[in-house]
Amino acid sequence: MYQNAQTQQEAGRAYFAGMQWRGIELNGSDAAALNQYDIDIAKARAPEARAWLIQNKAEYMALILDIKVVKVG
Repeated sequence: MYQNAQTQQEAGRAYFAGMQWRGIELNGSDAAALNQYDIDIAKARAPEARAWLIQNKAEYMALILDIKVVKVG
């Protein structure tokens, strides 16, 4: 039961329409896409896959929110 609760918390609907993320208001489809990404992270069986998804989440968010990512350094 704890594992299921933990997965639900990790995957669980953290984003919603109207939520502000870094000064940008999320619409319903943005929030749904981000929630699905978290569900995919929670479902990843291989630790390497989960680590890769987590590491690339910020870039995924920028992509769906149409934000230009600039790497410095």
